[in-house]
Amino acid sequence: MKILNMKRIVFPLFVVVMFGLSSCMKPGDNIQEYQYIPAIVEFSFDLFQNTLKTPLPLGPIVSSQIQNATDLGEGDAIITSFTVNHDQQASAEYTTAYNIGYDKINRAIPEATTGGASMTGDFDLPIEALYIYGWVGYNWFFGFGHKDVTNQDSFVYEMTYDSDMPVVYLRAKKSSAGVAACAFNLYSFFMTHKNVDNIVEFTIQHKIGVDEDGNDEYRLFTDDYGQSVIKISVE
Repeated sequence: MKILNMKRIVFPLFVVVMFGLSSCMKPGDNIQEYQYIPAIVEFSFDLFQNTLKTPLPLGPIVSSQIQNATDLGEGDAIITSFTVNHDQQASAEYTTAYNIGYDKINRAIPEATTGGASMTGDFDLPIEALYIYGWVGYNWFFGFGHKDVTNQDSFVYEMTYDSDMPVVYLRAKKSSAGVAACAFNLYSFFMTHKNVDNIVEFTIQHKIGVDEDGNDEYRLFTDDYGQSVIKISVE
C-alpha cells in the first residue's frame, strides 16, 4: 500500500515523533527513542516468539517485554513506544528493542451499510478531534479526542461505509473497556472502492453530535493543509 499524497494524512503534533525521531546519543552507541508507533503483534515462526510489525523500516521488532506479555496475543493492535540501540543489534533480519510501553487498543473491521448508517444507533459520544497515527498493512490506527471526559472513561468505536460511496464514518460511545484509539482493517473497503489502476480516493467523516431533529451530524476529516481526500495505491 502506498500513500500517493503524504500531506493529505495528518499527524498531530504530539505524534509527529512517530516519523521525526528523537535521539539520545552515548559514546559508541546510536540510540533512538520511538514514540506513539502503531503496531500489530505477529508470531514469528523463525524466532518462535511474538514480534511487532510497525510502519517503520526496522523489520520485526523483538523484545523480552513483548515475548513475556501475558495480555498480548497474535493479531492484537497496540500503540507503543520503545528504544533501539542501532549499534548493538544481533541480526539485520529483525530489531531488538527495550523500554517498551504500550496501550492495547481494539481492532475492528468496518461494516458496509446502506448510506454508511450505524449498525446499532447507540454511538452517541461526539468525536471532537480525530487523528491518524499510521497504518500497518491494511490496519489504520485512529486516535480520538472527546470533551467532558475523564482519565477513567473508556471508549469503543464503530466504522461503517457505503458500498456506493468512498466514505468511511466513525462514531464513538463510552464503554467499560477500551482506550481513545482504535485500529480498523480497511481491506474490504479498499477492495470495494479501488479503480482499475488500484487507486482509492476516499474521505473520512466523524460524528460530532445530532441536530435539532435528532439526525446525526458529521465533520469531514481534514489535515493541517485543509485537504480532505486521501489517495492511496492498494494491492
